Amino acid sequence: MSVSDLDTYQAYVGDGVTVDFPITFAFQNAAEVVVYLINDTTGAKTTRTVGTHYTLTGGSPATNVQFDPSYIPAAGYTVFVLREEDVTQPTDYTTNGAFVAADHEEALDQIVLRLQEVKRTADRAILLPLESGCDGNIAMPMVVDSLVAINAAGTGVELIAKAGFVGPAGADGADGADGADGADAVPSLTYSRGTPGGIDAVTGIPFSGALYYNIWFVQGNGAPVTVTANPQIAAGTAVGQRLMLIGTSDTNTLTFADGTGLVTGGLTLTLGNNSVIEFIWDGTNWVLISTNGLI
Repeated sequence: MSVSDLDTYQAYVGDGVTVDFPITFAFQNAAEVVVYLINDTTGAKTTRTVGTHYTLTGGSPATNVQFDPSYIPAAGYTVFVLREEDVTQPTDYTTNGAFVAADHEEALDQIVLRLQEVKRTADRAILLPLESGCDGNIAMPMVVDSLVAINAAGTGVELIAKAGFVGPAGADGADGADGADGADAVPSLTYSRGTPGGIDAVTGIPFSGALYYNIWFVQGNGAPVTVTANPQIAAGTAVGQRLMLIGTSDTNTLTFADGTGLVTGGLTLTLGNNSVIEFIWDGTNWVLISTNGLI
């Protein structure tokens, strides 16, 4: 076969009724098809077993994952159907042996399918831009109570002891009775906006402030809103700032897309009630770190 489809997985919404979920990607062996159920509330992932929870139907190769009636995915769960290739090379060419075109093409197809899965992982990674000057070697020791941060030169990352990770020093306190300076004020590392903010499409998230960690509770302004502002989230003020957005409504949802100030790896992100998205400011864009419970 040829490999022209870049898909390696497909996600479907469970509804307690649907039993058939199409396989939209190329694969060579049935054992390469893997099925997970994701709890939309907790993010917990459960592997489903072929022959117990589902069967592969539609011919050879199969075109559908068909769940057993006793294990139909319920509402509140996402069905992930994906390909996971074995990383071995079974094709054996012998000296003076037959060079069969079909065998050769199958071996080439297997290489391409594996590369697609590597790309699937790389596309979700947080990457430094090429122009950063980093040589690509960012091996780090596992140091207890340390945080990873972008270095002062903006060319790589470094470990910082958690105890020393504080905001800018505050003003000196008043002199004590002996004339010595008082202790510096310690700025807060967190910021929480308790009242849900209604966000407009053309305004977006009006981020501001110099604090390291920012938590905002948000929803669409009176209706579902797809943010079209450019940028969708106002620029951060310091490299390494974190912004956590927590949705507060399943009715007035809030949707973001890759681009216009955001790097999401091509994903469209929709916040519902208790959905969570977390970004980090890299000096140019808000880069996606993690999500949980998206619609």
